[in-house]
Amino acid sequence: MNLALDRRRFTDNVLNGLTEPTYIVWLKSSPAWDASIDVGEFNLDRARTLLSEAGYPNGFQTRIQTNGAYPELTKFAEIVQADLSKIGVKLDIVPCSSKTRHSFCR
Repeated sequence: MNLALDRRRFTDNVLNGLTEPTYIVWLKSSPAWDASIDVGEFNLDRARTLLSEAGYPNGFQTRIQTNGAYPELTKFAEIVQADLSKIGVKLDIVPCSSKTRHSFCR
């Protein structure tokens, strides 16, 4: 699934191009960023192949939680949802808050 995420689209559209996309959690401006582990690519064909090899040739369904207190996380989830749909993965976005009673929101 990592190969199916268009990080450039996220940084350009949600973060207004203020940063470069990375494949690790740290920004390039962070002292924790390490070029040797910030490796990856956006490759839908390879993502489909790996998903099929893993036994999911038609994709699968899963969910991602978001927190309304951070609107950029909802935008991120929407982009992930659209990107993963290109390889057959149906991603349900579950908004969670302090009032949510779903067990998967804890």
